Amino acid sequence: MAEKITRGKVITSLLWKLFERMGRKGITFIISLILARLLTPDDYGIVVLVMVFIDLAITFIDNGFAVALVQKKNADDLDYSSIFYLSLVFAGICYAVLWFFAPQIACFYKIPEIQSVLRVLSLIIFIGVINSIQYTILSRNMHFKQSFKVTIIAVSISAVLGIVLAYHGFGVWALVWQKIISYIVSCIIMFWLIKWHPRLMFSFKRIGKLFSFGVNTFFASVLNFAYNDLCSLVIGKSFSSADLGIYSKGITFPQFIVSNLDGSIQSVMFPAFAAYQDDRQRLKEMVRRSIVTSCFFVIPAMVGLAVVAEPLVVLLLTEKWLPCVFFLQWACIKFAFWPIQTANMQVLKAMGYGGTLLRFETIKKIICVAGFCLAAFWFRSLKAIVILDALATLISVIISTLPNSRYINYSIHQQLMDVFPSVVLSAVMGLCIVGMRFFGLGSVLTMVLQTAVGMLVYFGLAFLFRLESLGYLLRIIRRQ
Repeated sequence: MAEKITRGKVITSLLWKLFERMGRKGITFIISLILARLLTPDDYGIVVLVMVFIDLAITFIDNGFAVALVQKKNADDLDYSSIFYLSLVFAGICYAVLWFFAPQIACFYKIPEIQSVLRVLSLIIFIGVINSIQYTILSRNMHFKQSFKVTIIAVSISAVLGIVLAYHGFGVWALVWQKIISYIVSCIIMFWLIKWHPRLMFSFKRIGKLFSFGVNTFFASVLNFAYNDLCSLVIGKSFSSADLGIYSKGITFPQFIVSNLDGSIQSVMFPAFAAYQDDRQRLKEMVRRSIVTSCFFVIPAMVGLAVVAEPLVVLLLTEKWLPCVFFLQWACIKFAFWPIQTANMQVLKAMGYGGTLLRFETIKKIICVAGFCLAAFWFRSLKAIVILDALATLISVIISTLPNSRYINYSIHQQLMDVFPSVVLSAVMGLCIVGMRFFGLGSVLTMVLQTAVGMLVYFGLAFLFRLESLGYLLRIIRRQ
């Protein structure tokens, strides 16, 4: 049985989830900067290619049955154990397939290292099965403080190992063992924190009920991952692993911000949405608050990041990574309105409308794939890929709002008007800081000045015009 979810618990959970995301992504981001100096774009490109194949199996585990367990109102030990054993069988099948096809994949990309890297790194699929059940229990009860502790310890230990191995010349294997150790440490600590273990029980009936919902959310997630992985596969084959490394590193910066801010909010709000899935008016209020709050931070962050992109890359990654600036800036456009899309999709999952979620994800991905194919095979340009990807994503954001016009009476017009103040203030902020690079103060000083002035302008205007989001956040801070 899940514990009762209250507003105070949601807010506290949100803070801990934000700390977890910031801690994990912050440490990972800093370590990636260090590793970027010790390793080459080719090393990153190989791991990105390998993770394309592994992510599909992990997606099924994390976004299929695990989501169904959170959405189900009264999940018990029989549900957990049944899902665990089924997921373990699925992991074994996936590992066998990846082991068998590893030589063919390495031959296709003409990178021999892929064979051994894929066979070793695929072991995290088995660990992921255990972790998914453990994190599901934490998520249902909104115990994100424990999740924070586990994440920080696991990421820190694996980060130190990755740096040591990279420094001693292990190359791509430094990244491989960093990922594996992170999974292992997290699994060990979870066993100590959570008093759950699989029991000798299994029910095909329970699996059938969970499967009917989980399979839709799984395929919806597969579409998202498949599209992202398609980009990586095609870029790695049509261009080079170095180009893939530069492309991936470019989108890492905005992804880091969005996954911390919006990702934290949506991770906490999904179990909260599920708890109130029968109260549509309450759901509408929660979805609206989620979108407004996320966009209040994400939109100005994307505008500011796009403005300081070039000096930031030079400072953190050195000049050899300058080609990724273009991809970084267009990725900021892509992710600026991401919270609208994720919140609308989360509430569909919470209400149990897996079929609707899958249909709309299919429509969105058809648009995205069409744009990608046009850029990759007609224009044959890496820059065209990221431009059309950003434009297709903005169209997808609009499409994602359509179902909830009917389900919770939250129309596209209402959603756009709710985020419009953040858009206007972010645009004003961007105009205020974009010209500072011509002051001749040097890259580092200019970037620091732009960041400080940007924050002052944005939050100052928000306070001056009494923006709803800022007032809400201040009330939360006072209560906490």
